Amino acid sequence: MVASVSSASRAIFALCSLIAVQGGVAAAGGAQIEIGSCLEKAGIETSLPTTSTWAVDTEAWNSRVSPVPSAVAYPKTEEEVSAALKCAADAGLKVTTLGGNRSFSSMGFGRDDGALIMNLKYLKHLKYDEKTKLLSYGGPVMISEAANYMWSNFSRTLPHGRCPDVGMTGVAASGFGTLSRSSGTVLDNIVSVRVALANGSIVDADAKQNSDLFWGVRGAASSMGVVLDFKIKTYEPPSQRVVNYTIEFNSSAKPTQQDNVDALIGTQKWALSKDNNDLVSIRFSLKTKSTLQGFFYGSSKKATKVFASLMKNLPPSMVLTTNESDFWASESISTPGIVAQTLTPRRFFYITSVTIPRKTPLNNATAWELFSNTAFAPKLPDASASGFVDIWGGKYAK
Repeated sequence: MVASVSSASRAIFALCSLIAVQGGVAAAGGAQIEIGSCLEKAGIETSLPTTSTWAVDTEAWNSRVSPVPSAVAYPKTEEEVSAALKCAADAGLKVTTLGGNRSFSSMGFGRDDGALIMNLKYLKHLKYDEKTKLLSYGGPVMISEAANYMWSNFSRTLPHGRCPDVGMTGVAASGFGTLSRSSGTVLDNIVSVRVALANGSIVDADAKQNSDLFWGVRGAASSMGVVLDFKIKTYEPPSQRVVNYTIEFNSSAKPTQQDNVDALIGTQKWALSKDNNDLVSIRFSLKTKSTLQGFFYGSSKKATKVFASLMKNLPPSMVLTTNESDFWASESISTPGIVAQTLTPRRFFYITSVTIPRKTPLNNATAWELFSNTAFAPKLPDASASGFVDIWGGKYAK
């Protein structure tokens, strides 16, 4: 169960929990293939149920959610994207784009059977403009690829989420990470887009040109068209030194469920106070011995005061450990696999989310229920449950 929350004011928490079951059953069934002749006539590389690679071409990352498409198109040019959209319109089919194929809900394959999948692997690009400081990208560019490209070549960073193999086009609908409280999400940093619309036309949009489309793409791009290019802001790190910290119950402690609830409520109390600092990221792991882990983007000296204000709100049996590193080293901790650009194996799981707004924070009863249904819930022998709470908010991520 993933929980993520937002509000018109500052959002306090994003709650996440995951129920994973070993094994799974692949979806089966026929798919409409009438669109195949139109795509082939347009000269577009196509995969159909009769294609030898069909099973691989339509394999979702979360095998629990496996919609069966009608066809998969592989456009090589913007013009072929337009042609494929026209074919789908003529056939009365919905269209979805596939980037990195690392979606919890298999969004790249559509919500229901029968969609046309637009695999954008041939339109992948990544380019930085040193004059404007903007990064241009499209297609299945992974977070790890974009982050490595910016750091290795320009010593700059970009807003991103915490899964290295998630596509940058997918996280453009949100993309909350450890720097989001200070720099915003990917969505907050989009400057312009290039979009193929349902009628096949291709347009550019920003705050001044096609501003209504630009507004819609930032959060609902899949309802607007096929985004061929994003341009986003990049940043110098807020600090070259980063403090990685962990707060946990001491080794001899045997915390009760109420102790864990107190830790979560205490974290929330700090988040609602004037001591809340947007250079701190916090991920609260829902366990029978819960932990807080995150980063302070500054020196150990500056971090001391911030952590002291947080610790006074937590149970006395919790202890703080810290480690200072350079910025890029901290990225490999916050986003494991970002340096090696590793791919996460396929999974079979259920995930959901909820956002806790500032105006209706958790209380003891709701926090107790959260733990009762995650860390302290009965588990099946072949299943595991996990979850976490992220502090959101900040200047941008409201």
